[in-house]
Amino acid sequence: MKKTFKYLVPLLWGALAVTLVMIASSIKYNNDNWLPEDNPEQQASDLLTREFEQNAEQLLIAFTLQDGSNFFTKPMIDSFSEFSDRLIDIENVKEINSPLEATVIIEEGDTLQIQSYRRALEKDAIKDYQEYRRILTDSPYYGLLISKDYSIITFSVLVDSVKQAELREETLGNIYQLLAEYQDLGKISVAGNLRLKAQLNSSTHSELGRLLLMTALILSSFLLLMFGQFWRVGLLFGTAGICVLASLSIVVLFGHDLTIISLTLPVMIVVIALADSLHIMGYWDDLRESESFANTGELLKRVMGYSWRPCLNTSLTTAIGFGSFALSDILPLQQFGRDAAVAVMVSYVLMLLAMASGLWYVSWQKPTSKLGARNDFIIALILQKLLKLVHARSKTITSVSILVLIITGTALGWARTETNLLDVFFKPDSEIYRAFNLIDDELGGSGSVDIIFTEHEEEFFRSYQPFAETLRLEKLLLGLPLVKGVQSYLDPVREVHEKFSEDESAEPDNDEELNQELLFLDFSRSADKQDVLAPYLDFTAERIRVKVQLPNLNSTKLAVFLAELNKNLPDYQLPAPVITGHSAFFQTLSDYVVKTQLSSIAITFLLIFFVLLVQFGFSVSLIGIVATTLPVVMTLGTVSLFGLPFDFATVIIAAVAMGISVDDNIHIMHCYSNKLKQTGNHNLAIESAMMIPGKPVLKTSLLFMLGIGIFASSDLVILTRFGIFATQAMFLAWFSSTMLLPAMLNLFQPSAKPVDA
Repeated sequence: MKKTFKYLVPLLWGALAVTLVMIASSIKYNNDNWLPEDNPEQQASDLLTREFEQNAEQLLIAFTLQDGSNFFTKPMIDSFSEFSDRLIDIENVKEINSPLEATVIIEEGDTLQIQSYRRALEKDAIKDYQEYRRILTDSPYYGLLISKDYSIITFSVLVDSVKQAELREETLGNIYQLLAEYQDLGKISVAGNLRLKAQLNSSTHSELGRLLLMTALILSSFLLLMFGQFWRVGLLFGTAGICVLASLSIVVLFGHDLTIISLTLPVMIVVIALADSLHIMGYWDDLRESESFANTGELLKRVMGYSWRPCLNTSLTTAIGFGSFALSDILPLQQFGRDAAVAVMVSYVLMLLAMASGLWYVSWQKPTSKLGARNDFIIALILQKLLKLVHARSKTITSVSILVLIITGTALGWARTETNLLDVFFKPDSEIYRAFNLIDDELGGSGSVDIIFTEHEEEFFRSYQPFAETLRLEKLLLGLPLVKGVQSYLDPVREVHEKFSEDESAEPDNDEELNQELLFLDFSRSADKQDVLAPYLDFTAERIRVKVQLPNLNSTKLAVFLAELNKNLPDYQLPAPVITGHSAFFQTLSDYVVKTQLSSIAITFLLIFFVLLVQFGFSVSLIGIVATTLPVVMTLGTVSLFGLPFDFATVIIAAVAMGISVDDNIHIMHCYSNKLKQTGNHNLAIESAMMIPGKPVLKTSLLFMLGIGIFASSDLVILTRFGIFATQAMFLAWFSSTMLLPAMLNLFQPSAKPVDA
């Protein structure tokens, strides 16, 4: 029978691994969806996309001409015209706007026609390039599609790829291939919301492989140095590998995509699985060295019988910490919470089975190597010194820790949030950040806030009264700080009015003139069928869009701008506004980040305290929850003290820190309660709690710091900050479990509720 199991066990685990690999390999990477479909902010964004943006996304391609180059020459115009023709032929490219494709009203005999500048040049309606330059300079496109010094030429490209990441990547790849052929026209910079989303998805994909590889290399090296035996490293990483595959498979089976936020999940699962495995392996070694057993089965039964309960408790508390995000309004955090809670519990089951079968399978190996024994001896010396310090300075350790906790907690009053995607994810010296800065500095700005007015009455916005109010609103908007431009149906109407009007008025001043000019715009399209009204006025004239061009603003500055906007909008006799657009949409997520932070901490705190209360009784649980709170408050306080914002990943740190911190505390409290029950000796219980679980706690703490610290090497700001501050939280969690918790237990000497071994 034993020989049969010797071959059967690896086959079963191999079959499971293959199955999980097949499921996990179908995972998709998508950072497009941030709010549920029924969320009002998401519905406003969908309204903008559906009614005015042709269900497409914008890509901005800027050519910075070489010194001495002149756009207004035949060779340059011909080259950009050729590029434009090839660009529009790429599948899923719906529309192009540029200094060549932008529209102008020209006179042909006694008639007026809307033509593109390019077509007007071809028909000699614009007689030469100097006239072209003059007309373009007087148009709304000056400073938007061409910089004011004429050195930057911009192509605004609409791509039909909304919520289709694979389609976007394919189209973007074809565009990049085309751009490679036209580098001689100037330095190329690519920005726009399409570039931003594609970059996030690409980074999610590449970072997953890089982080998992680095995690495997660094942690396997650490474990090899710790134990000095390959079979231990193989068993531990085999267990962690199965758990990671299971976590990715859970994401797939739930129908979720892997986002830049849930990217933290597989690495966290590696570390969590290794941490629990180390506790089991540590107890295995302790029993083999301290007691004798008739056979491997008896030893294994003893080890697993003792370990399953504290490991279950730690898994539950970790799952609670992660699972608290399932109630978030932010969709990636919500999905992360669900996936992580299930993944942690599934990993707990797989870890127990893998460690039980692995320890049984390799039971003929030596329990420890000389290197492992030496490391354990060094760790024991460290713990003995800490134990002496705890006995001698319990009151000092407790009072200083609580004082620091209070001081750092007050820093949370300065906390701020950041949800601007560019600032949250990308470093200021990155290529994509520089591309957006170019648009901000030289052109119309890379940010936008859209105001949509809807009156459920056909032809409402063809009447003069709302037109006049929109004129007033435009004047207000252009007077606000940071606004780089305002686009609406006023612009094409003004251009037509200039041709129609016999006086020098800039806009129509009655219903008759306005209707005449709107009718002309309706029926006089250019040869390439570009509709100049559609982006700003819907087909039935019940809804208009006013687009406010802004630079890339952080959440604080954007919040000030939106507050000023909301304060002034009621002064205009227009229908109730809906404020949306790329910048406004992500700004609204700031409130959800704060709400998520508060709710996750509250839920995690209460549920963890309940778990501790059931296991250890009130007095020990109260001490345990205070020790668990220390790394959370101090870490979040440090974030605020450094003036750094809370973002989509930083908000995870609190619940993760609390979940991981309480894991170590549970092992300490579990051992303390059992020893106190067995001996009734408080000092012996403290010593056992420090020395027995203290060894794996130190090892797992180092493991967590190394594993989570890998995120600090990322090129993405959000992951770098997560790595730095989560590592700090892990160090504080170790201090809390091996110093503060024993010090408080020693100081207050609570009576412990018996915990069955």
